[in-house]
Amino acid sequence: MDRSPTTYRGASLMLTDMPGGVWTWTHDATDGHGTARSLSRAHTDIDAHLARHAAHSQKVTPCPA
Repeated sequence: MDRSPTTYRGASLMLTDMPGGVWTWTHDATDGHGTARSLSRAHTDIDAHLARHAAHSQKVTPCPA
């Protein structure tokens, strides 16, 4: 299997040498990182991380009284 790094939504992914083929990912712009047992799970985890980051980054403005 190709172990060359790849990217998904700005995150770098790499297949490790660990038994079972664990994927590691980092997203430098949001300080995110993680591991996953499959590439599709890594994509799901990155999507969830970016959704949480986007929700946290939104500014809430109070409604005028």
